[in-house]
Amino acid sequence: RPACTDAIYLSLSMHLGGAIFLNGSIQEGRWGVFEHMTLEEDGPLCYCGKRGCLECYCSAEALTGGESLKGFFDALRGGDPNHAARWDRYLRRLAQAVNNLRMVMDTPVILGGHIAPYLLPEDLNRLVALIQQRSAFPEPDNFLLTGVQKPCAIALGAAIPYLREFLAQPD
Repeated sequence: RPACTDAIYLSLSMHLGGAIFLNGSIQEGRWGVFEHMTLEEDGPLCYCGKRGCLECYCSAEALTGGESLKGFFDALRGGDPNHAARWDRYLRRLAQAVNNLRMVMDTPVILGGHIAPYLLPEDLNRLVALIQQRSAFPEPDNFLLTGVQKPCAIALGAAIPYLREFLAQPD
């Protein structure tokens, strides 16, 4: 995979998270609060108190409805039609979100978090096709990447600015 210095990272975990990388650095502040982008004005109530946030459609919690991820994907891969319908709705909303992000910032999108290890090549191919259907522009072949969730990755990522500040202090 080519080195990328600019990217959008979307963490597909029990709750969504995200980050923006520019020139190889994580952007700090409110950058990457993708979970509260509104997809449907009158959509489901989000924990933030607003309706229709991306969180309500693309978090692992929204996908599984309280079922374990392993249980969900076992049922999906076993051919359960209810799980297949939920997965299709999920991929369609995720395609909408990724397309919106790419319209703002024309960079690769990295899908990570707890769902990433369950994504099969056919899932990614379907997702890319759904994104390309929505996109106003032709998409390159390598705009969607996956990253595997490491234990405590969110906590480690959140600590980076504080570690940088600590390390920059004189002895």
